[in-house]
Amino acid sequence: MKDSDKLELLKKLLLDEEREVAETITQKVQEIDKTMNVEDNLGEKVYPIIT
Repeated sequence: MKDSDKLELLKKLLLDEEREVAETITQKVQEIDKTMNVEDNLGEKVYPIIT
């Protein structure tokens, strides 16, 4: 296997990994958003502050 082929394979694997990580982060943020999505008495969305 030529070095250029190895490099292309590594790029592809890295991009696949980055996409998977991004999808996981997006999914976690959406889960958090669902549990944190609270409306105040005027119907405005507010987010509780976690300390």
